[in-house]
Order: sequence, then structure tokens, then C-alpha cells
Amino acid sequence: MRAGRIFVLLGIVLGLGTMLAALFILSSNKPSSQPIALPTVPTTEKVVVAVQPVGEGTKVTPQTVELREKEVSEVPTGALRNINQALGKIARVAIYQGQVVEGSMLASEAQILAEGASGATLIPKGKVAMALPIDKLSSAAYAIQPGDFVDVLITMRFIDVDEQSQTKLPLTLTGDNCPGCVPSNPQIERYTTQLLVQDAQILKVGLWSSVTVSRTAMAPGGVEGGQPAQQGQPTPPPALPDLLTVMVNQQDALVIKYARESGARVDLALRSSGDHDVITTEPVTLDYMLARFGIVVPPKRPYTLYTFTAEGKPKEAPAPTAQ
Repeated sequence: MRAGRIFVLLGIVLGLGTMLAALFILSSNKPSSQPIALPTVPTTEKVVVAVQPVGEGTKVTPQTVELREKEVSEVPTGALRNINQALGKIARVAIYQGQVVEGSMLASEAQILAEGASGATLIPKGKVAMALPIDKLSSAAYAIQPGDFVDVLITMRFIDVDEQSQTKLPLTLTGDNCPGCVPSNPQIERYTTQLLVQDAQILKVGLWSSVTVSRTAMAPGGVEGGQPAQQGQPTPPPALPDLLTVMVNQQDALVIKYARESGARVDLALRSSGDHDVITTEPVTLDYMLARFGIVVPPKRPYTLYTFTAEGKPKEAPAPTAQ
């Protein structure tokens, strides 16, 4: 009897346990009555907007742009979202007030120089750009680069001319043996050197184009000369620039042009970085050189120095050429 009661109680306990487990499982699978939170999609974002009109070729300054909230539907694909991406850049096109600034509307000075276009956008108001021919001497051994500042030096040559006819004056020899004779030697020119223009900025070195033709390639035997270069030969070095573009005011542009047209020698002196001082100089002539450095003009003598070679032997006159 006792064993039967035990089995009955055990069955009741197992039944209750099974019922409680089923209730727990059903309650855990019951859908929640609280709604599920969905992620919110922003309807606005901050972009760079022009607060003042920015003209073509004008630099973007902190006073002309700012970050503003715009509806997402109004934001173009190339819109700038960082104001530093716009500051200091140059407008390729006119940007009106309230317009969203796009990256394609702006360019850096380096980009404009590399593209070889829109050079006028780099010239500040009140300046003009003009080209000057250069060589290794007039360009400080090609050390001058875009953005540098230079002084323009000139050397002018003077000769005597007839005031009425403006022709070069020969020295007429007079005498009983040769009346009306003129010397065969030309008139000696007199030089003056002076500082012409100070602190002129270099805009570009070389041709204003992204495609330049190498002078080496134009030589006979080069690609442009009709004969392709043979395989295995080293690539010739790029041609050295033979001109540069300098920015000056209109009056200085006329001064430089006059100097060039009159045949004066024009050289450029590279300025130290950050040096923009304007100084006063004196024109340099032969008299200036003699007075300043105490150079003594040797008197004429009926003798001269005997010239020796580097080995210490008397320098002989060249042998006559066989006819």
C-alpha cells in the first residue's frame, strides 16, 4: 500500500513539473506588447554654403563661406562638408550667395598651374603677368621657382648719335694726308647697370601649358624630327625652361618692355624668402666702379708684360696658317 502511494505522489510531482515547464515556454514565446524602435534617418546635414557671392578667380575666405544645415534632398553629390576644404581655394566659376559649394567649383593654385589653364585667376588685382626670356645666368642658375620674388636688373648700352639724323657718329679723321677719312673701328659702347623693378613675384616657370614640347625631341633624330629614338638609349633629360612669367604692376610692365625693346640686358636676382624690403640703389657705371673700389687706370707705357704659359714657358705666337 505504501509503495503504491509513493508512485502516485511521484506521478503528481512530475505532472506539475511538466505543466510549469510548458507554461514557461509559452510565456517566453509570447510577442511583446512594446513596439520595436526603428533607426531614424536624418533629413538634414551640414554643408559648406556661400554667404557672399564669390566671383570667378576669387579666393575663398572665412568671410565668404560657412557651414549650414540643408535638407538632404537639396545637397548635391559633390558638396563640401568641411569648411577647410574650401578656404584658400580659387573659384573656377562664379558662386552665388546661398549656393552649396561643390568640390568641382574650386581649385588650388597648384592645380591651376599643373593644368596650365585659367592663369588669370592667379593674378591679384592691380597686377599683370608678362613673360621674360631666361637662361642659366639671368635666372640664378634656374633656381627661381613659382611663388619666388625677384629683382629685375638691367644693363643699358649707350653710343653717340647725330642729333638730327639719329645715326651713329663716326670719328672723322682730318689731315693733309687723309682728308675726310673715317676709322674702321666701331664706336665703343658705354654701359650703365641699375636695379629696375623690385620684389616682383614669379607666377610660372616655363610654358603656360600642361603639354610642353621638349627642345631635345625637336632636334634631328628625335621623335619630332622624324626619326624615333633607338631602343636601349637613355631617355634625354627634360629641356631647361627658356622663359618665365612674372607679375608686376602696369607701369613696371611698360618699363620692362621698354628695356627689352631697346636691347638692354635683363637679369633676375632671386630674393631671400620673406624679404620684401624696397631699397635705393645707385646706377653702376665705369666711373662708379673706379671711384668706389679705388681702381687705378694704368698709364700708357712703351712696354708691357711678357706672357708665360701655365708651365712657366714663354707663350709663343701661333704658327702662320698655310695658304
